[in-house]
Amino acid sequence: MRDFFSHKAYITLPDRTGAAATPASPAGNVGSFVSPDSLVTFSGGTAAVTIVSSVLRVLFPAWSQVIVNAVLVALYGAFLFYLDATDPQAPPTPPRPRLIVRIAATIVNTCVLFGATNAATQVVNPPH
Repeated sequence: MRDFFSHKAYITLPDRTGAAATPASPAGNVGSFVSPDSLVTFSGGTAAVTIVSSVLRVLFPAWSQVIVNAVLVALYGAFLFYLDATDPQAPPTPPRPRLIVRIAATIVNTCVLFGATNAATQVVNPPH
């Protein structure tokens, strides 16, 4: 069963000289459900915050689910902002406008993620 969940994907690339194609290096481990790459996607972020929020609801039932989601999404948004701000491959642009765009994008993304997380949490853990 382990082989079913842990395997490598190979991509075959054609040779420019017309020779027979050779398999390329592995495209990555497709067997993990959660990876660093998947966590920075919208669905990965929603799933991560929903799962952590659900666990916290079990551990601390007195905590408000909406407040827990807001705090987790704010932390997640701040983390993504940090990743974007420290990206060495970011295109060179004037620092001030880029900072304003980053902050605006972080706020919008955080609000969208908050809405999706609250909806997902209501589906996973309906109110009693």
